[in-house]
Amino acid sequence: MNQLSTDLQSGNTVAAQQDYAKLQQDFQSAAATHAHGHHHHGGGGSAISQLMDQLGQSLQTGNLSSAQQAYNTLQQDFLQFSPSNGTLAATTAQPSLTGFSVNV
Repeated sequence: MNQLSTDLQSGNTVAAQQDYAKLQQDFQSAAATHAHGHHHHGGGGSAISQLMDQLGQSLQTGNLSSAQQAYNTLQQDFLQFSPSNGTLAATTAQPSLTGFSVNV
């Protein structure tokens, strides 16, 4: 994904298309792996799929600015649905749990 970002920023659409094809393969195999019992993302997966399609179409037509925009949105969505979100929520909740146990 970092290589795709670099190629988009440099305007190298041919390399970006190759990076996209690799990213799409990785995305599809990850989606297939997580399809077993992990249907609790609230539609996040379909939004990412739409962005992947938009990115691919933009690269095919050579619309670099649209591809960059789709990539940026896609990157934000990946961060939103990353496992680290759970740990951030857990550490944020920690002080209130500690305060509660002290009061009891």
